[in-house]
Amino acid sequence: MTSRSGPTAPAPFGSLGLDTPAVDRPDIRTLFSSGTTQDWRVLSGLSIYRWVLAGLLCITVYSGVAPEVFQVDRPALLPWCASLYLAAAALFTLCQILQRPPPIVQIFANVGTDIVAISLTIHAVGGIASGMGVLLFLPIAGAGILLRSRDSVLLAAMATISLLGLEFFTQIRSDPDAGAIAAAGVLGALLLIAAFVASTLSRRARMGEALAEQRRGEVLELARLNERIIRKMQIGILVVENDDRIRMLNQAAIELLDISEADIGVQISVAIPEIAAALERWRGQPHVSTGSTTIRAREQSLLLHFNVGGGNERLSTLIFIENAARIGEQAQQMKLASLGRLSASVAHEIRNPLSAISHASQLLGEFIGIKPEDQKLLDIINRHSRRINSIIEDMLSLSRRSDTHAEEVALREWTDHFLVEMREQEPQLAISLDWTAREQDLTLRVDTGHLHQVLRNLIDNAKMHAQPEDDQVRISIKVGVWPNSRRIYVDVQDNGRGIPEGEWQNIFDPFYTTSTKGTGLGLYIVRELCECNLAQLTYVPTGGIGTCFRITFARPDEWVAPESGMEAEQEAVQA
Repeated sequence: MTSRSGPTAPAPFGSLGLDTPAVDRPDIRTLFSSGTTQDWRVLSGLSIYRWVLAGLLCITVYSGVAPEVFQVDRPALLPWCASLYLAAAALFTLCQILQRPPPIVQIFANVGTDIVAISLTIHAVGGIASGMGVLLFLPIAGAGILLRSRDSVLLAAMATISLLGLEFFTQIRSDPDAGAIAAAGVLGALLLIAAFVASTLSRRARMGEALAEQRRGEVLELARLNERIIRKMQIGILVVENDDRIRMLNQAAIELLDISEADIGVQISVAIPEIAAALERWRGQPHVSTGSTTIRAREQSLLLHFNVGGGNERLSTLIFIENAARIGEQAQQMKLASLGRLSASVAHEIRNPLSAISHASQLLGEFIGIKPEDQKLLDIINRHSRRINSIIEDMLSLSRRSDTHAEEVALREWTDHFLVEMREQEPQLAISLDWTAREQDLTLRVDTGHLHQVLRNLIDNAKMHAQPEDDQVRISIKVGVWPNSRRIYVDVQDNGRGIPEGEWQNIFDPFYTTSTKGTGLGLYIVRELCECNLAQLTYVPTGGIGTCFRITFARPDEWVAPESGMEAEQEAVQA
């Protein structure tokens, strides 16, 4: 699935289409209670502005060019304003580096100092007519960004009162100028407007940011839920990027393909070359966004469904993987369900006349002086009666199949006992055990009676199809473990003629047989017994050297009843 799960990144799959809960609008009062990264950035910007302004004033004053630049009315006041303003800039910069005191205190101290310093500088260089009043707009706008409306408007009002008060003081000591008073009032009004507009825009931006953060949390929760549900799906999911690297796979894909999460990022042609070839064939079809195909990989038949995961640009390809054998089995089970009931009733009806025929042939064989040619006919009747009776027994055994009583079994110990029993009953067979698994204490959850019948039927099948020219039938039982899915498998291989290519797909069908002595139900019964124990019986091609059947068992933890989609979703929500 498996893109790797985690709380920091959403799954590569789309939204599940779930309704998201309504998001409450954040309380605007909480947005200004503590400093955020953005707040400290705004304070840093104001600090840079303060350094530039104070530095230029000091350079102008101490270089002696101030009288040429400004109309200096109070030459004693200007140096003090420049020096103290530069010292305040250094102090505030140190406070911002230490982030002490709290941001709200620093904001009022910074902007208040800017208002006082700039107002006194304006008073020293000729009042509002100097045009330096515009220097107040940036600190007031910064206050509007950082503070609530009433606080920023309060600072703007302080700046306005400061400008008007100093202008009145200037007018008292010189000739009255009504235009200067009006200009100070207009400038104060503009400062109030700037504070209000900046505060309003800042509030909306903060609310949008808070809403976006809440939405982000919901999206992450949905992504985790999405990924958890995908991981629990029984269908394998594989995502391949446009450069043919595996981007994600879920647990079902790991078990079907016997790969691991370590293969994420690996070229698909290296990890699963069979799927890579099928993917190339599908991509070679123009204007096709979806498609299906059946391949054989990992010694099993797989049904692949391709879908474009990145829209028409084909940024990635989504591959759904299903076990084609199981799909065929499900379809066949539906067709054979009614056929099984019919066959059971027919078997009961045939058994009565068959018994009469068999009994009559036995009575005829007891007559003295029966002719040899008549005896051959009786032998034919008896032989075929026994064969029909064997078919009836197999059909009735399917209809009377007992329930599965699974238990924990130590596989090595059970296998040793089974081999001892078979060697005593079938001394003419050469049966060997090849234990390829590293672990010696493998444990299965299985019905031992069914397992005994399955292995016995496979050995009988091998004995029946052994080559006549062989002196001895050799049967090898190999036990192994798939490295990634940790499922145990048992191979039963003989040295017979093998199954011709093209016929192996039919060998598990009922009544299909290539022997005149068989009923065609042996392998079908074996497969049914395997399914009762959550195991899978498959044919493994051997290249014409003998026949090999593989039983892949479920892990003990897989015997828990599978959850429905709703139960899996509820569990994911609770988690």
